[in-house]
Amino acid sequence: MKSSILTFFLSLILGTTLAHGATRFVQPGDVLQDVIDASSSGDVIAIVKSPCGTGIIQGKDLTLRGVNNVMPVIGTLDINNSKVNLLKVQVGALNVSESGGQKSHLFAHACDLLGSIDNNASTTRLQYCKVYRLKIHKQAEVVGCEFNGNQNKGIGIEVMPTGRAIINNNRIYDYKGSTRSDYQVIGIRLQNGSVSEIRNNLIYKNADWNHIIPVQIAHLYESDKLFKN
Repeated sequence: MKSSILTFFLSLILGTTLAHGATRFVQPGDVLQDVIDASSSGDVIAIVKSPCGTGIIQGKDLTLRGVNNVMPVIGTLDINNSKVNLLKVQVGALNVSESGGQKSHLFAHACDLLGSIDNNASTTRLQYCKVYRLKIHKQAEVVGCEFNGNQNKGIGIEVMPTGRAIINNNRIYDYKGSTRSDYQVIGIRLQNGSVSEIRNNLIYKNADWNHIIPVQIAHLYESDKLFKN
């Protein structure tokens, strides 16, 4: 099982490099969606303007990135049947889906992903990102990310029954509820049927009212550190 998981993620990492195309800029006065519509698979969209509005990527392989250490703000980004690289951008709401037998692939590096992500991409890698909540339906690797619940109720990372995930070296904290009836407050939850490898994470300060909520995970390695909530 471990060799097959490692083989999969090696192919995922190698596959995140898109065929080289044109570089297009989103300048002040430009509309992000217009630049996306004018782009072809393999293009890089360099975003100078911030905020730059919203975008829908349908059936294209694109890279969206910030320019000159400026992290541009994208309100909502919808991805369908596309391979997309996100590099140093902030996204308020990110939705990834697949349809008609096509596949989506998501790679995000050093991004701020502020909303709840319901991720249906066939393959995903999030690395060194700030994330609010993540739901994994298929195959994903999450490495070196910070999940901050901001004292709101909910679940940091949830791996659904069809999910296959590697979750390593992340901080997951501050998911809290205020009443007994609040929604479950959990750092990581693995649904029955999911397969995950979880190592070297810091999971702490997740509690419902005055009650400590156990982290619901199938396997916990000695290298994982759980702090008292």
